[in-house]
Amino acid sequence: MGLILGAAGLGFTLIRNFHLRHHEFALMMASGFSIQKIRGAILFDHIIIIFWGVFTGTVSALTATFHSVQASNELPWNIILVMIISIIAIGLAALWFSVRSVQSSSLINQLRRE
Repeated sequence: MGLILGAAGLGFTLIRNFHLRHHEFALMMASGFSIQKIRGAILFDHIIIIFWGVFTGTVSALTATFHSVQASNELPWNIILVMIISIIAIGLAALWFSVRSVQSSSLINQLRRE
């Protein structure tokens, strides 16, 4: 449940971020960038953020629980791997759906209003 709520929150935050950056995207479009290039740049930037966030979160979680897991002599690697893959997959899906909200027509209208 927490993973689903976190992914939904990520998607809403990304959509809000894209709406706040419409001026930047409109300027990029006016400079000759295509909507595919703009979406690709957004995807690349946020994929790096997702992977680094998962990496740092995993390292810090393993570090924090090291002593308690050390007593049981076994880490549940299967569960940890499934959770990491799920977080990445849901994060990428939320990113993909939110990037689809960046439309060229809205960017052109934004630029005309300014």
